[in-house]
This record gives sequence, C-alpha cells and structure tokens, in this order.
Amino acid sequence: MANTILKNIRRVIGVEKLKNRQEEIFGMEQEILAALKFNNTVVESQWLLHKSFSPGEAAVSYAFLYTLYRVLSSVKPDKVLEFGLGQSSKMVHQYAHFFNKQAITVEHDKDWVDFFIQSKEGDYPVNIKMLDLETIEYKGEKVLSYKNCKDAFQGEKFDLIIVDGPFGYLPEFNKYSRPQIIDLVQGNISNDFIIIIDDYNRDGEKNTTNEVLDYFKINNIDYVFREYKSNKSHILITTPKLKFLTSL
Repeated sequence: MANTILKNIRRVIGVEKLKNRQEEIFGMEQEILAALKFNNTVVESQWLLHKSFSPGEAAVSYAFLYTLYRVLSSVKPDKVLEFGLGQSSKMVHQYAHFFNKQAITVEHDKDWVDFFIQSKEGDYPVNIKMLDLETIEYKGEKVLSYKNCKDAFQGEKFDLIIVDGPFGYLPEFNKYSRPQIIDLVQGNISNDFIIIIDDYNRDGEKNTTNEVLDYFKINNIDYVFREYKSNKSHILITTPKLKFLTSL
C-alpha cells in the first residue's frame, strides 16, 4: 500500500515537472516570436529612433515592448505615467519627445537614475520623479509602495499608466505587489484609460490587478482586458472604446 502511494506521488510530481517544463519552453518560444515581431514593427519607425533594448528577467520582455509600442503608436496618449525606470522608459520618453506629449517616470533609486541617464542613447529628455519606497499595510498584509504617491499626482489624469515598479519579487511583500495603482485608478485615470501591469504571472501582481478590477466593477466602470504571455506575462486593461488593444 505504501509503495503504491509513493509511486502515485512520484507520478504526479513527474507530470507536474513535465507540465512546468512545457510551459517554460512555450514561454521561451513566444518571447522569441515577440522579439521578431517587435523588431520588424519598429525597424522603420519615425519616432523610435534609438531601437537598442535589453529585455531580461528583471526588465520587461519583448512581448511587453511590442504591446507598449503598439499602444503609443495607435492611441498616442497625451499623458503617460510610468512606475519603474527601465527599458520601457527609453520608448516612453522618445515617444513623448517626438510627439510633444507629457510622460513621467517614477523611480526611487538615484544611482540607477544617474546610470540610466549617462548610458542612454540619444538626446531626448527623460522626465523622472523621485519617490522613496515605503512599507505600508493593505488588507492586513505588508506591501511595498512609493511614498506619498497619491499626493504627488493629486488632480492629474493619465491616459496611460505603466506599472513595472517597485520591485515585486520579495517574498515578504508578495501578497499585493505595486499597490499604488489601486489608489490611482480612483482619481487619476482619464475617461479613455489604458493600464499595463508587468509581471502578471506573479501572484502579487495578480492580486493587485484583481483589486483594480473589483473597484471598476463596484463603481460601474466598463473595461476590457487581455493577458499577453511570453516568458512572463503582462496584462492590459482599457475602456471598451479601445478594445482593439486586446487583440494586438
């Protein structure tokens, strides 16, 4: 009896490992395809003049960059708010400079800001707002967020909000990751909003996203969404008017 139980446990574990491996390979294949699609899309871009990007584990994926490029090119949002300085910031601020739009990137790490500015290609300006990190409590859980974020953007409305910061991989803060977006959807999104949240494959980002969607449901705010997958995933949430963004 004991041997049978052990055999069944090993079989289940083996099947689970195989499933995880298959999902990992599928994700890698999707990311390779996304890289090809992204590079083919931007090769003749008139506004994305500096096309050197370095996607990776800590950075956004090629799939994310493709989604962001299509959003910026198709919708041309007037005001963009980005959390987390990185690869996507190169695209966001080239876009803002070329089309004379407003873009703000929130970052907490001064050393990283200095390195980014010194190493970026091109003479386009990067509008960075420095906000410290703080540990707060949300629904009885410790979460990591930007300090005074809601006050920093009091009265401002954004057409596109990109959520890729602060870092959300620490186990002590992984119940709700990047929770500042929960506050911002309550007063800082335009009528035709777009929200892109990276690392949606992680539980913390999923839980935070669910809080955002629950707020929309309670307040009768119509929305559509789409999860885009590669080696990791991101979710795009928008108004029904911009539904085409869920089929990029």
